[in-house]
Amino acid sequence: MKAESRSIAGLFKEAYSTDLLFLIDTTGSMQPYIEAVKKNVKGIINDISTEFQRDADIRIAVVGYKDHSDEMNIQFLDFTSSYARVRLFLNNLEACGGGADAPEDVLGGVNQALKAAWKHRVRCIIHIGDAPPHSRTLRDLEDSEDYYCVPGSEPHRLTLEPLVDNMIEKRINYAFLRINNSTDRMTYSIFRKYAAVSPNCSLVKQNTYHKKASGCFSPKGNDAHSHSGRLLMHEAKLGIRFSRLRHLIVGAVTTSASLTSTPHNFAVGESLSTPNISIETAVPQWDIPEWFNETLRLQGQIPDITVYSADTLDKMMESDDNIPMRPMKLKIHKRHLPFAQGAMRAAFYAPTAVRSRQPIVL
Repeated sequence: MKAESRSIAGLFKEAYSTDLLFLIDTTGSMQPYIEAVKKNVKGIINDISTEFQRDADIRIAVVGYKDHSDEMNIQFLDFTSSYARVRLFLNNLEACGGGADAPEDVLGGVNQALKAAWKHRVRCIIHIGDAPPHSRTLRDLEDSEDYYCVPGSEPHRLTLEPLVDNMIEKRINYAFLRINNSTDRMTYSIFRKYAAVSPNCSLVKQNTYHKKASGCFSPKGNDAHSHSGRLLMHEAKLGIRFSRLRHLIVGAVTTSASLTSTPHNFAVGESLSTPNISIETAVPQWDIPEWFNETLRLQGQIPDITVYSADTLDKMMESDDNIPMRPMKLKIHKRHLPFAQGAMRAAFYAPTAVRSRQPIVL
């Protein structure tokens, strides 16, 4: 019996195609970080493409925001697959302005991000900033340091809560790269909203509200079948180590993709216990190649290390940049029927290759 060949390329592309929006404070104090984004954007895009085996459509958008007193306080590039357009837009961003008070127009930036043409299944905002929004409920400053201290009094008449509700409704994963503690209360406010619907939320230990955040998770956030329950809200410490920028962004996007895309083949609330799936109880016939009547052709990533030394492992553990990777094509034969099922997965017998016949489970 000839093994049936089955392509998964279409499913992979649908599941992992990504909309990635950079939300960046472009006031004067942010110049080093904007330059780091400009310098690393090509590498970030390449790294994400490599993570997704270059088989997913990755669209990029950029929102730069300043403060209300600045002439161009919002600059916007909508989603595009042209990385040349992204680099050109970033190159034209200038770190300047910011007004005389401490907060910036963060809410205006978030509002513009929500107006972008979101399309793909995986949606992620990467927010980089060093100042909180206007409103005494979103920052730990004296009212004298905020020209719009009353919630909703700033020129856009925006407040944070409806904006975050909209982010969750649009299934947007959110990652904030923290530079200092002035943004702690803002991040905690966003955390509380996401934690009410998803367990995949975290604040850095340096956040003033880290301990308080541990009691914010809602029982409904643990619902494995809720799409919002698979959203990511993540805070990471950027500090002044610009080399971490690329790693943090790629990590946030790939983690968001893994959470958002699983499971992607059935509707919300539906389990694998459907009439269309049969469970096989037969004993696996490992010595009969024809019994494994489906073939999967995949591509994976493996460490590309040709020479090992005494400090190789130490270097690899020190930084992901010290782990060179190369693509590897895989061909796996499997049984067409699963032998077990769970709420989100089905398990299949499979050998690794015709010659080795090493038993594995998919």
